[in-house]
Amino acid sequence: MKRYLAIVLMLVTLLTAGCSTAVPTDSQQKEQTQTQQQSKDTKSNQDTKSQTESKEKAVATLPTIGDTQKAWEDEWGHPYSQGDTIRVFHNGRYQVVFENGRAVTVTIALKDGEDLNISDLLPEDAQKQSSSSKNLGGTTMTVQKWHSDTLEKAFSSTKGNFTVMKQADTIIIDCTPNLKK
Repeated sequence: MKRYLAIVLMLVTLLTAGCSTAVPTDSQQKEQTQTQQQSKDTKSNQDTKSQTESKEKAVATLPTIGDTQKAWEDEWGHPYSQGDTIRVFHNGRYQVVFENGRAVTVTIALKDGEDLNISDLLPEDAQKQSSSSKNLGGTTMTVQKWHSDTLEKAFSSTKGNFTVMKQADTIIIDCTPNLKK
C-alpha cells in the first residue's frame, strides 16, 4: 500500500510541478511546429504499429486512455507540448501522456468547485473493481480501480485495467502498462 501511495504521489507531483499551463511564445510555437513536423514520420510509424495491434475504434464517447493522438486531435485540435511526453489539449484542460501512440495517462484540470462527470471519458463497458479514499495533506484523494474489455482490445498491454484518481483540483485516469504497484 505504501508503494502504491508513493507512486500516486510521484505521479501527482510530476504532473503538477512540471506541467503548468503556460502559453508558448511565437518562437516556441515555431520551434514546436518544426519539431513536430520532423517527428511526424516517427509518430506515424508508432500509430501504424498501434493500429495493427487493434482496429481504429474509439474507447469512449470522448478521447480517453487507449485512444490515439489522432483521435485526441480530431476532437480537441492540435496540442501543444510540455517536454517530450506530455501533450496539452483544450486550453490546458487535458494533459495527456502517450506511449506507443496510445494515451496512457490523462490528467484533467478542474476549476474551483467543479464536479466533473467523467463517464464520457471512461470506456462504455468500464466496471469499477474497487474504490478507496485517503486524506493526504488536508485533501481527500479517491482511488478507483476499473476494468474494460474495450480498453483491452484497443491497447492489449493494459490488460483492460485502469485507475481513476480524484482530488479537488485534478482527476487522473491512468492505464500505464506494466506499472508496478
